[in-house]
Amino acid sequence: RAGWLCPSEALADLYRAAYPDWTDPHIFGNVPDWEPDVDRSRLDSPLRKLIGAKPDDTILLFSGALNPGRGLSPLLAGLGSLPKQAHLVFLGYGPMDKQIDAVITAGTYRGIHRLPAVPNAELPKWLCGANAGLIPYREGPMNHAIATPNKLYEYPAAGVPVITTDRPVLAQTVKANGIGDVAEDALWGQADTAAADLGALVMIANRLAEDSEQPKRLHDFYQTAQSELLPGLTTLYGQIETHMG
Repeated sequence: RAGWLCPSEALADLYRAAYPDWTDPHIFGNVPDWEPDVDRSRLDSPLRKLIGAKPDDTILLFSGALNPGRGLSPLLAGLGSLPKQAHLVFLGYGPMDKQIDAVITAGTYRGIHRLPAVPNAELPKWLCGANAGLIPYREGPMNHAIATPNKLYEYPAAGVPVITTDRPVLAQTVKANGIGDVAEDALWGQADTAAADLGALVMIANRLAEDSEQPKRLHDFYQTAQSELLPGLTTLYGQIETHMG
């Protein structure tokens, strides 16, 4: 095999064990091709304007496919714990659209919003309006244990710290790079019928906002991941050309 791509070392290890005769992979995260140095003002984000958030309001954001098994149901079940000056925003679409919309329509809870997906080129200015980006993946398929989803890079690229569960690769990446916090499982709800503690997650988001070094770490994490992409791809394509003769 001339060369191949893999989004994480954890997944690469599985392939190495299964296919020991393969060449070593090129490890690339799911890094968006965004300009990291563009000034993105949180308060000027269309995300905050569209939901009517006040300057001091805290926004917890989940961006991406709204699929079952991603820890979204406990977020909905935990709306009773959402503080008055906070919002829970779902940005995207998927099978859980109707469930989320039904909760919004019922009007029992304030502060919950679902916004449609936006073009990738416009995503940074929407994401940057959040105070924290959530990755609520819990125990489940192996993919959750080794996942490096797009949002793991998209949130930092937009200057938004990550709050994630303790799934191995997610937790390791967030801790090692100082790009957010790993919230204990009890705060996310232990099952789809359990309720996440949104009040505690808002407190984590507010604490992260007090860290003056956080923006630099977010910027550096994304810029480093992006800078490694082109040289690695160039090497990979060279291997493929050599292999094909």
